[in-house]
Amino acid sequence: MRVGILTYHNSYNFGANLQVLATQKALEKQNVTPIVVNYRSSAKYEFYQTTTSLEQAAVHESFIEKYLTLSPLLNSTIEVEEYCLDALDAVIVGSDAVFRIQAKYDPRKFLRQLIHPDIAVSYSEGKNVLPPYWLDWKQYKCGAIPVKTSLAASAMGTKFYLLKLSLYRDLWKSIRSFDLLTVRDAWTQLMIRFISLGTIIPSYCPDPVFVLNNYFTVPSNEIPDIDVSRTILVSGKFSPEWLLNFKEICRSSGYLLGNLPNPDQDFIFPGADIEIALPLSPLEWYSLLARAAGYIGIRFHALVSCMINGTPFLTVDSLEKYQLTGRLRSKIHDLCKRAGVLERYVTQKRLCSRPSEYVLKDLFKARTMAQCEAYVEKAKDQFMDVIDKILKLAEMRSSGSKRFSVSKI
Repeated sequence: MRVGILTYHNSYNFGANLQVLATQKALEKQNVTPIVVNYRSSAKYEFYQTTTSLEQAAVHESFIEKYLTLSPLLNSTIEVEEYCLDALDAVIVGSDAVFRIQAKYDPRKFLRQLIHPDIAVSYSEGKNVLPPYWLDWKQYKCGAIPVKTSLAASAMGTKFYLLKLSLYRDLWKSIRSFDLLTVRDAWTQLMIRFISLGTIIPSYCPDPVFVLNNYFTVPSNEIPDIDVSRTILVSGKFSPEWLLNFKEICRSSGYLLGNLPNPDQDFIFPGADIEIALPLSPLEWYSLLARAAGYIGIRFHALVSCMINGTPFLTVDSLEKYQLTGRLRSKIHDLCKRAGVLERYVTQKRLCSRPSEYVLKDLFKARTMAQCEAYVEKAKDQFMDVIDKILKLAEMRSSGSKRFSVSKI
């Protein structure tokens, strides 16, 4: 059985690379042939050219070539559709922000781009059109079409109530064509319910990285030669004054303070005990989080990586001022809520206003780390249950059984 994975596999983003690796490895263990659908968007490539150095980009490309099983290069939605119809028994869309759509009438984004025209705000596939991740296929072929599924898909905070009106019809048609819909967060679930007028409520599926350790061992050459076992890593734009004060508190407790880069920014700060510089591979980044004494910072997959490796963390959300739907759209708030560890979710403003000694105490609370451990085991089972459902659907389709609707899953 050939199962396609259509996701942001070629993003210059640590978490995006890790989630597709985890999905591929999980499928391999189920005795099927996973193939990453090698769709490459020119718009996304141009975006990353403005945000990522050539050296860091080369590291991501090396990861993709070395660890992922790729289809032929596909450059358009039509090419993706033709490949899926001709070569695959099932298509898995996700994980990651594959259901993200750029809202036409987003006044906040318009003002931001008007004030800062030279700054790349974010990447969003297409504008006023459905990207290929929605599987809005136009062609037909004789016989059974591949099973269409989504795996922990996210809309990444899409303001779906501001979309162009003509898109809703296409979205509704696309949603109805899926054999199984699962999402990664409550906001995406709300978006699907809104578009379908409450007739379709997708199931929750944890991120694939939750099962990475079960099916993949990081090679020794991907483990940085840096001892971070007594180091608290920080990632984000924190004030020098806060960092200096927090470093002194860490030192008084026997810890060092170091930075953890993102692909577009290293976050090295003056006086850091340990400086970690780019370029850095996705697996090196993951290994640092797995071996650190603690982590305070941004990024959803940094949160997941800490949870599955038992690394104490405080996950930081840089909520915009006056943003009424901020927490509802926040994927890290959603995950902490599901895990029952909202004490480990903080806004940047709250973190920096709290005395450093209390921040350190919050970081090492044993009770909430035990809750994380329990949730991780549950998340692994939930994820593999979804994988089993997808493969059973594909088996039934290939054997000629009647097509299931989303509501029957």
